[in-house]
Amino acid sequence: IEYSEMSISLKYFIYTVLIYFNSILNGLNIGLMALSVDELELLIKTSDSPTERKYAQNILPLRKKGNYLLCSILLSITLTGSVSVLVLDNILEGLLAGIFSTIILCMIGEILPQA
Repeated sequence: IEYSEMSISLKYFIYTVLIYFNSILNGLNIGLMALSVDELELLIKTSDSPTERKYAQNILPLRKKGNYLLCSILLSITLTGSVSVLVLDNILEGLLAGIFSTIILCMIGEILPQA
């Protein structure tokens, strides 16, 4: 099935999934980049909670490669944002799709994860 032959409801579903994925990635960016390597190592050594130590041990290898983590997350955010505009452009008309997508990405993809 070609993309142009998809139903409108399927395109809206794809758009919704892309917006929520963008929001999740922005939340990950905020959450993971807020933790420093030193803080994670301190949590592993001194935390009373075994689950907190386990989570810190899982995050530490990712956070040690902070540049790769940040680049991967930012590229994914940009990709989901761009593709969501293209999907919406196929449903709505050009300028309307750009304005609507900008508002939705700003509210759901940026403001909601930071709140």
